[in-house]
Amino acid sequence: MSKEEQEERKDPYDGEYIGNIWGWRNSFIGLGVILFMLAVLGIRAVTMDPLPEEGGSVEPTEELETVPPQDTVAAPPKTEE
Repeated sequence: MSKEEQEERKDPYDGEYIGNIWGWRNSFIGLGVILFMLAVLGIRAVTMDPLPEEGGSVEPTEELETVPPQDTVAAPPKTEE
């Protein structure tokens, strides 16, 4: 082959398929991640409780006790005088 023919074959934008730049291994790993996420999404959708219909009220099963927030700033404790 002449030098001109080699330069013509090295051009990656000549319209021919030059291959997967990331490699097939990474493509299959990506496909596996996508299928795993779809499986998790499907399982989650099947196991979730349906949303209540509009206009219906949902009553809480227990009253939650609220705890007042603690101050997180390091300050000396207040003393009562």
